[in-house]
Amino acid sequence: LTEDIHSLAPIVEMMAEDLLDEATPQIFTLCGRGNRSSLRTLRRGVSISEMAVSDLPGRPTAVWTVKKSQGDSYDRYIVVSFSNATLVLSIGDNVEEVTDSGFLTTSPTLQVALLDDNALIQVHSLGIRHIRSDLRISEWKSPGKRIVQLAAANSRQVAISLTGGEIIYFELDAAGQLVEMGTVDMGKEVSALDMGVVPPGRVRSMF
Repeated sequence: LTEDIHSLAPIVEMMAEDLLDEATPQIFTLCGRGNRSSLRTLRRGVSISEMAVSDLPGRPTAVWTVKKSQGDSYDRYIVVSFSNATLVLSIGDNVEEVTDSGFLTTSPTLQVALLDDNALIQVHSLGIRHIRSDLRISEWKSPGKRIVQLAAANSRQVAISLTGGEIIYFELDAAGQLVEMGTVDMGKEVSALDMGVVPPGRVRSMF
């Protein structure tokens, strides 16, 4: 069972009106009879509040939001990738560009993820940037300056595909290092790449 929707029947009266000033009408229904009767309010979609508007310098190719640590309740950064650059915005009372996040901004971004040890990874067209929580940065460069085409990641694993169809797989070790574990040559260009979530109590996803 994924969802349980309570029946509104019988509906004895109904009115559609924006009585709550939400810019879209709500549906008010009188349901049932006697001691089983109720007044119910139906809203269209999820109520949201616009917090900020920020003009972008071009047309984005991808957008991510990411926390700064696993214990955070809300995401800290908005990472916006363009065809030749990456823009990093901080989320707070205002949404504004930041330059001290550790992200590489001179290359397009293919994947962003928060690891179990609160480090961030950014996969870009020429490699992987591993940003520790204290902003120490380590880089993995693609061999022979081959282009990274696709990437997938979870909290402990990263996989990338290079031009020519080679897939390289990495894991986070006990010391917090992102270690290359193996490669697979598919013999043709990879068109899609994904990775499952690490199950509770496990150290890796099997797929």
